[in-house]
Amino acid sequence: MAEIIASVIIPSYNMRSMIGDCLDSVLAQKTEFNYEIIVVDSSDDGTGEWLAGRYPQIVLLRLQQRTFPGAARNAAIKIAQGEILAFTDCDCIVDPDWLQNMIENQHAGQRVAGGPVGNGTPWHPVGTAEFLLEFNSFLGRRLRQVSVLPTCNISYRRDLFDQYGLFLATIKGSDSIFSRKIAQAGIPVYLDPRIRMIHRNRTGWRKFFRNQYNLGIGSAQTRKILTISGSNLLKFPLLGIFIPILRTGAISLRLLRWSPENFIKFVLLYWLILPGLVVFTAGFFHGVKQPLPPIHEN
Repeated sequence: MAEIIASVIIPSYNMRSMIGDCLDSVLAQKTEFNYEIIVVDSSDDGTGEWLAGRYPQIVLLRLQQRTFPGAARNAAIKIAQGEILAFTDCDCIVDPDWLQNMIENQHAGQRVAGGPVGNGTPWHPVGTAEFLLEFNSFLGRRLRQVSVLPTCNISYRRDLFDQYGLFLATIKGSDSIFSRKIAQAGIPVYLDPRIRMIHRNRTGWRKFFRNQYNLGIGSAQTRKILTISGSNLLKFPLLGIFIPILRTGAISLRLLRWSPENFIKFVLLYWLILPGLVVFTAGFFHGVKQPLPPIHEN
């Protein structure tokens, strides 16, 4: 059997309606390298049984209780055979040359490589608002070094996890924490526009606001662990009332620099984005007050 060069890792929880499209795109990769697909499923809606019958070619790791993505990814890392670990999510669809471009970056000496996130719900106002709020840092058409990349579109050399530990088991932000920790250690993190995929965003109001609230909690938790931009808000939490204004300015500048067409959408959808920013801020306040949960590397 040919040596497995890369392991594609996908956490799954009650995503039967989307994970099939994700897996079909990963299985359709046009690459000269041998790879495996590991799905870590903690669903309670029959997704695991459906995957076992529909995709016998994948490695399916079943967990008995709901597991946050960081811990699920850790379980896959422990059994992965590849030296290159590529990550995406159930609600993503990757381009046919996604893995090939990731591996080429890795073989060129980039121990961390990923790409921009594309909008998988471009004509839906709620989906686009969520996309612009969550993924505005991961846009652009030029190769550049960044401080963080999301785990829906990133690859790491396996030895980085041996050196720096695994993902933390937090509700949100485990990918950001690990990526930032690597960057702060002096290991460059690259965004390559050739590594393409799309993210299918939440389109329901309730799910949109719940996600923004959880992202706010995760933002506060991340700043309890790492000293990064915005960490001073933990010392002066009342300044958190300015988060909507600060984020509006920061997002606007990023979009104007890297994706002007999305800046126009940001302005047009601000009537929806502003409530999302307010809910994010409420989640941040909750995360500041709430003690960190037991954070461990599974």
